[in-house]
Amino acid sequence: MAWAALNCAVHAVTDHHLDGPIDRWRALRADIHRDAHAHDPAALAVTNTAWFE
Repeated sequence: MAWAALNCAVHAVTDHHLDGPIDRWRALRADIHRDAHAHDPAALAVTNTAWFE
């Protein structure tokens, strides 16, 4: 849900010409996406263990 909130914030700023820390939000959105889609080929599963380290 955090990714969705950041995605909405990024689109609000870009689509409606609003002010906001767009670079920070884009970076956070990318970090969340990367972590959520981390793949462990050995386990044949998608993992998100980075959040618990």
